[in-house]
Amino acid sequence: MDSRGEWVEGREPDGEPLPALLRSWRSRTNPRKIPGLVTTGRRGNGLTQSDVARLAGVSVRWYGALERGIDADYSTDFLDRVSAALRLSPAERRALYLRPRLRSH
Repeated sequence: MDSRGEWVEGREPDGEPLPALLRSWRSRTNPRKIPGLVTTGRRGNGLTQSDVARLAGVSVRWYGALERGIDADYSTDFLDRVSAALRLSPAERRALYLRPRLRSH
């Protein structure tokens, strides 16, 4: 993060809790730049939890558990899809993978 609290591309998001990281990544992702995502009637900028869940192909409840930092059996495939939905940089992807406790599949 820089002095304004914004993510610096390519930098490791040191020590930030997973819920804060995911909310930040959602808020900076422009839904109007994602083909096929309904953007009419939106109240704010950024993706909703529902948007990320839809783009990742999971339920809102499952994605919401990740964003709340709940320890669960998150697959690497799921984290890959969340990474793609949020358009994460390599450093951000690494942070996502290191935060939740993953179990081998």
